[in-house]
Amino acid sequence: MDIADPKMVVTACGRQLLQVSNLSVSEFSICDEAMAARCSPELKSLVQLYKGNWKSSADKHVLLFSDTPDDRLAVECISGWLKHYGQFVELLPVTGLTIGDSNALDSGLKLFAHWCGHSLTNYRINEFQIIFNPAGGSRLLNGILQTLAPFYATESIYLTEDGEGLTCLSLPGIKAQEGVHLNRHFTAFRRESVGLPMIEEKLPARLFCSDGLTFFGELLWDHNWREKYGNSLLDPISSRVILSSTFSKQGEKIERDRLGLLNERLDQLSAFIESNGSLAFPVLGFMEIPKEKQTGNCTHSCYGWVDNKMWRLAGFYKDEIFIVDQIV
Repeated sequence: MDIADPKMVVTACGRQLLQVSNLSVSEFSICDEAMAARCSPELKSLVQLYKGNWKSSADKHVLLFSDTPDDRLAVECISGWLKHYGQFVELLPVTGLTIGDSNALDSGLKLFAHWCGHSLTNYRINEFQIIFNPAGGSRLLNGILQTLAPFYATESIYLTEDGEGLTCLSLPGIKAQEGVHLNRHFTAFRRESVGLPMIEEKLPARLFCSDGLTFFGELLWDHNWREKYGNSLLDPISSRVILSSTFSKQGEKIERDRLGLLNERLDQLSAFIESNGSLAFPVLGFMEIPKEKQTGNCTHSCYGWVDNKMWRLAGFYKDEIFIVDQIV
């Protein structure tokens, strides 16, 4: 591992630290590496990872923990110590791990999978190494981190059995298998992502639940939607939105990264039109075009994307149907 590369380190944390340290949070934050490693398995693995080189200001640490008073106090100690050594730290509690409520657990796991899909994917795009450190925390929290590692991490780090060495396991960064379910229910996934009801009568319980997506459904969607949106111009997810032939021809010529933004914006537009404006997105900016600036039949427009200029999607109403007609 090249220690100079910017890193996003996700560490599972727990209350083990409280069992061996009698120091206050402020006292622990300024202790030396030897004391920190002796008290905290989480920091023991990080001390061995960094080998005394804590100068990389670009690194970011995310501390993952069960949202209980003891675990939160332990995390505050670990956070204070890392900040003392100049590291940027974010705390990320996962709810539902200890209360025995399967619905609360599923909700907490979905939120964490959603965070991974958005935050970690963006860091990988910006060439960060994503390192999972399942050194502390409960067995369940460790299991969650190890389950998600093949999808999001570039490496996982583990203390050796004697606790005195560190092993780094490189991960291939495999993608979740799309399989028949994602393709078959792609419209349902897209509608759920913008807040529209899923209109299919029979949806697999492994992917969908009464309030949206399950943990696995969230993981499958977050890990695949960007690539699928960039493959081709997608049909609208609402029967109240139609793409004209003129618009479709323009869309087919757009580069892949802009095509993903275009498809995302069209889904938001579908939600806005179908809900009669109750589902509003700040980035959409749907508005009536001043008469002196109208071209062809287009009377309304919304934001598309920005590169060398602000591109907008323009169209017009035909009864209750909105026809997207031009990229202007």
